[in-house]
Amino acid sequence: MTLDINQIAPGLYQGSYPPHGDAVRRAGFDVLCLCAEEHQPNAAAYPGVEVLRVRLDDGRFRPGDKRNASMVAREVARRVRRGKSCLVTCAAGRNRSGLVVALAMHLLDQSVSPDAIIARIKARRADALTNPWFNDAIRNDLKIKIRETGT
Repeated sequence: MTLDINQIAPGLYQGSYPPHGDAVRRAGFDVLCLCAEEHQPNAAAYPGVEVLRVRLDDGRFRPGDKRNASMVAREVARRVRRGKSCLVTCAAGRNRSGLVVALAMHLLDQSVSPDAIIARIKARRADALTNPWFNDAIRNDLKIKIRETGT
């Protein structure tokens, strides 16, 4: 089965709901990050890969969602820095996975502006980040982080 994925940065990929089984491992991924609230199967559904999770709703942010997305993005960025290949997914591979990928990209290179991160994701995955709430969250959250770190 073919995976619906796009490489966004070295070691960092974005995609839609992956099939159960070893397709993710066979495609060369070490880590799978599941971002869709409605798709959180047991890690045994993806043998041979480490599974990270964040339960995000595509239609709204609930209290703690941005914090949870930031925490899992930090784990994704750590693994990419260690040379792991990470696939970040949600149902369609657009908004929830785009948010986590954007936050991870910022952690990997804090010199890149939020708008440049969004543009890069959209250039690599044309149907990504179509929900303005997610784009606003990326812009606002990363600007705050950039001010805090002075980068």
